Amino acid sequence: MAIFVTGTDTGIGKTLTCSLLLTALKKIGKHPAYFKPVQTGEETDQSTIAKCSPSAFLLDSTYSFPEPAAPSRCLRKHGQTLDLKKIQEDWNRRPSCTWVVEGIGGVLVPLNEKETVVDLIKSLDLSTLVVASTRLGTINHTLLTLEVLQNQGIRIQGIILSGPEDPGLQETLWDFTKIPVIAHIPVLSQINADTIEALASSMFPKPLLQTLFSPETSKNLSERDAQVLWHPFAQHGLPYPLLPVMHARGGELHLEDKSIILDAISSWWVNLHGHSHPQIAKALSRQCHTLEHVLFAGFTHEPAVELAETLTKNSHFSRVFYADNGSTAVECALKMAYQYHRNQGDFHRKKFLALKNSYHGDTFGAMAVGSTPYHWHFKDLCAEVDFVEPEDEEGFLKYTQENRYAAFIFEPLVQAAGGMRLISAAFLNRILMHCRKLGILTIADEIFTGFFRTGKCFATEYLSIPSNILCLSKGLTGGFLPLSAILVSKSIFDAFCSDKMEDAFLHGHSYTANPLACTSSLISWKLLHEEASIKRRKKLEEITKERIHRIQNHFASRIQEARSLGTIGAVELDERRTYFTDPPSVLSQKALAQGVLLRPLGNVLYTVPPYCFSDEQLHRVYDVIESLIPQVTHKGS
Repeated sequence: MAIFVTGTDTGIGKTLTCSLLLTALKKIGKHPAYFKPVQTGEETDQSTIAKCSPSAFLLDSTYSFPEPAAPSRCLRKHGQTLDLKKIQEDWNRRPSCTWVVEGIGGVLVPLNEKETVVDLIKSLDLSTLVVASTRLGTINHTLLTLEVLQNQGIRIQGIILSGPEDPGLQETLWDFTKIPVIAHIPVLSQINADTIEALASSMFPKPLLQTLFSPETSKNLSERDAQVLWHPFAQHGLPYPLLPVMHARGGELHLEDKSIILDAISSWWVNLHGHSHPQIAKALSRQCHTLEHVLFAGFTHEPAVELAETLTKNSHFSRVFYADNGSTAVECALKMAYQYHRNQGDFHRKKFLALKNSYHGDTFGAMAVGSTPYHWHFKDLCAEVDFVEPEDEEGFLKYTQENRYAAFIFEPLVQAAGGMRLISAAFLNRILMHCRKLGILTIADEIFTGFFRTGKCFATEYLSIPSNILCLSKGLTGGFLPLSAILVSKSIFDAFCSDKMEDAFLHGHSYTANPLACTSSLISWKLLHEEASIKRRKKLEEITKERIHRIQNHFASRIQEARSLGTIGAVELDERRTYFTDPPSVLSQKALAQGVLLRPLGNVLYTVPPYCFSDEQLHRVYDVIESLIPQVTHKGS
């Protein structure tokens, strides 16, 4: 049981509030305890608590500096850095008590170059009390503090007013925030143990304390989920363990039971920069208050235009069509390719070409051009598609002797859901050249490979022959919102322009070009090209290459192959294991027991980490992968 006491500023009454809470807790038979994670100044708040609430247990501050200045300035002066994990470690070692945790200054006080007190509150996963001044002119500070906490998803238990009585202030705060004022600290001429003792019970009576410090009712999300939800790629007739995620930060998922899981697969490959990235979150908050959505038929807006300008800059693509997700992007691309030929009077191109072992999504067009086993129920309802074995140029040429193909669709260099299998650029270049000669349009599905997963911004940059259409999604928004973009060359777009409505591409989605999604994409793009992100990716690529090489050498007799490209690392085990024979994956459960989220693709263990991963985190993922390899059934045993 614990609560975090923060405020609108320094010297606002946080320590006095903490002392009153601690003394009141003692009076109702609790074991009160106090923790101030970061302390600055010679006269410490901990010493004040010791004098005014002597019965409270005191946990030493993780960081303490004599200078009365912002922590980030103190750290810089002493050549140190503040690590929230170190604070978490101290907090996790605390004895069983009823805890009052005090912040430092206001909620946006910097703790280091990137994190503020808000991040500290979130890392400790606590609800808050906000101490606010009644002085004239401070209501602005109070409302801003409350807004910051609410925007960060931090629960506010109540407001404590500190200072002279201000009639009507409590009602004003309620009108604007719907957060109750639960106490009012008067102006005190003296602050000592006797004063605190006299005031504590009246300020914080037992019913209020029981409400503030009552153990959180177990939400038991897994049981509630089991009554109402149907999960993707799940057989609910079999045991289906669920992980209730309460919040996430960086590469970590924080679960309901307080355990932490490393997200080694970027939440199905969408998360590029880490969960809850503050710059994207702030940009979304601003956009929410400007334009959340408008239909894109007959309207436009800045985020959509700027994103299209960004994606097409310095490329041979001239236009962007927006859709909702990867499957619908592929659906659009296939429809575009089919109608492109019809608009030019060529009605015999009714088939598509694709590669075996490919996966392009779960809508009907996307299912048709995929050859993974997930869609076998629906194949009779799908368009006609011929599949070529990767690297089989001769087989490709045989198929194209009777050219009735509208387009060839492919995943450049990496077949992701097919087991992270690599395809040579040389083979794809030759195939793309054949398609160009035969008038077959080419569709590059970069839904997984885009945004530096393979080392380059787009995997098609490894190819010398450009595609006519490019599909993007997943990492496009940095993992925040669903959005996809279909980029087309000028010749494709021009084929749909005429004075006849029937030549238009009559396709759309209610949330086409959603301003929030476009905004998050723009911030994600900027983050991708920052020097810090470039350096981090290079380091992750080096570690990936090093660890995959080590696995190939150390476990050669137990695996078929270990391969890598960019930040993608994959280990193909020397055994038969499919999605149908091993649901849910035993290996996945064993990895989760070690605090790492892996989602094997049949007999392929892989990782595609978010780019915020530290060296230590990525090495830990590969340590877990190495620990799993000896546990599989060896083909020779």
